[in-house]
Amino acid sequence: MSDDPALREMVLDAIAYVVAETGARAVSLDEAAAHADLDPCEVRRVFPTLESLQAAVVDRLFETFYEDIAREAGADDGPGAFAHACLAATRARFERNDFPRVAAAVLPSLPIHPEVRAATVVHRRAMRRSLEQDGMTAGHAALFTVAIDGLWLASMLELESLSLEERDRVFDCLESLLPPREAVAG
Repeated sequence: MSDDPALREMVLDAIAYVVAETGARAVSLDEAAAHADLDPCEVRRVFPTLESLQAAVVDRLFETFYEDIAREAGADDGPGAFAHACLAATRARFERNDFPRVAAAVLPSLPIHPEVRAATVVHRRAMRRSLEQDGMTAGHAALFTVAIDGLWLASMLELESLSLEERDRVFDCLESLLPPREAVAG
């Protein structure tokens, strides 16, 4: 496997483009190559398998969300800041109706591809740990992440459409789980 960061980003950009433009629920390595104007062999140098590509997509999705959280937190790094920024970033994505279609394209591979599942589990555990370190109880952090996952899944898979009022009530309930910003972690 090649460690060419520019090529890696180009392929990941191509996947995001393919899914956004076509609404595809799955993408092949050849499609990524075609949309990045690359030879399929070049794509396979960076991502030897579709599973390795999908795991990289998962990593990128979470990295993008972490960037959203950091923007929401701004300079506030006090207790409770991460949890509040996480909820604000999630709420902002829902308000913009900004759900990465590429996440829906990768979703079916979670139960059958260990590498994709492992990448997802690593990020979800890191998120829960960050919430706990920020002052949430383990139970509240678990409930928070499971509720957010449910909102994302329902939206990505178009399972249920909540009214704005219902969605606001869900976010208000989630906010009640957050530690106060001025609380001292301990």
